[in-house]
Amino acid sequence: MVTIVKVLFNLVFSLAGLVMLFPLGLLNKYLAEKARKEALAGSSVKVIGVDVMATKKLSTSIMLYPVLCFGFSGFFFYVLGRLTDLHLL
Repeated sequence: MVTIVKVLFNLVFSLAGLVMLFPLGLLNKYLAEKARKEALAGSSVKVIGVDVMATKKLSTSIMLYPVLCFGFSGFFFYVLGRLTDLHLL
């Protein structure tokens, strides 16, 4: 019983991360597939292009994850400030 409660408790808090990272995952998938197709069309050596996909996903995530964190933090800071009438800035 205690384990089920712990799992449900953690599930609630993991939903925020899922909501934040879902758009990044979709964008990564789209950009990686686009880069893979370009690499396959421009090379006679590449067969699958998995290395191109991995590089694109990694570089996109490294660049956009901090932007998403700051964006979501700023958005919630603004929204919660409006809802609670806290005027910190």
